Amino acid sequence: MIRAKIVALILSVFGVHGHQAVDVATCESKLQPSVVSHGNVGLFQVNQIHRRRGESFASFARRMKDPRTNVLFAWRLSRHGTDFSPWRWSQRCWS
Repeated sequence: MIRAKIVALILSVFGVHGHQAVDVATCESKLQPSVVSHGNVGLFQVNQIHRRRGESFASFARRMKDPRTNVLFAWRLSRHGTDFSPWRWSQRCWS
């Protein structure tokens, strides 16, 4: 998926909080959906602690590398874009 489509996806899902969400994803993954780092996966670097019960890391990574799945998960995790504290460790990069 090209960068412009990823940005458009994030903006459409996050609505009024979209620009901040784009900043977070840019900081976390440089908007590259396939990034995996220390158990974090995808655009928003969703941590493996969010795996489904019994789900392997490989299966979780496949799901989270899908841009739409990752963005929707981040939207729910951020309380619909109102709480970016799950990404507090990278806040100096996006705030």
